[in-house]
Amino acid sequence: MISDLPLSVNVVAKQKDLIIDILDNNYLDNTDEDGLEQVIQRIAPLMKFREEAIKPDQDSLDLKDLTKDKEYIKFGPEHERATIQKYREKVKALIMKLEAENEILQKIKIGESICEEEIDELANILLKYDPYPTHENLQKAYDARKVKFLDLIKYIMGIGGLVTFSEKVSEAFAEFIAEHNTLTAKQIQFIQTLQTFITENGELTKKDLVREPFTKLHANGFLGLFTPQMQKEILSFTDNVIHHA
Repeated sequence: MISDLPLSVNVVAKQKDLIIDILDNNYLDNTDEDGLEQVIQRIAPLMKFREEAIKPDQDSLDLKDLTKDKEYIKFGPEHERATIQKYREKVKALIMKLEAENEILQKIKIGESICEEEIDELANILLKYDPYPTHENLQKAYDARKVKFLDLIKYIMGIGGLVTFSEKVSEAFAEFIAEHNTLTAKQIQFIQTLQTFITENGELTKKDLVREPFTKLHANGFLGLFTPQMQKEILSFTDNVIHHA
């Protein structure tokens, strides 16, 4: 991380003002492409000084610290929190309980079609009971970012299939690597790290690609490992995955 740069090293100290801006003034969030290029040109070459001081267990490309909050679901008027597994159990138990008395769920179970008004009615009914399942929380709990509310309910009831976001991302990246069979081992490692990042975060910006964990593979991150043409291709590919998987 930039915060690990030792200002006691003369060449690092020369960039002190920029380092402070990055750490304290949200520089990376507010800057434009020219500003980002300044960071790449002035700060990236200094990362070797940071890396010399990194402890062995910091070398891992493990993304758990970035995503630990995503393992939980916040729900209900009291903003309760439960693990994804526990939340799924509670949702399934609720739907099984309501099946016997709810006409819409009964129609779904026997394969009858239902209209949008019935779908909205069902969604509102579920919101009255713990764990107050919303479409957004169901998508998160079942790793299904683009799946419709009705399809999620069918899956929970055991009458429909589900291809998760993680599975779609994994398949897309496997195809990408297979199609680009001239990638080096380091480039493949970067692509695999990119896959994990997207799977866990569901989004990606160009600025992410010049930050950790990508700068652990090259001081300049994305820009240091791929040609400009390949950079454009990867950005186009990842954008398509994020918006359509």
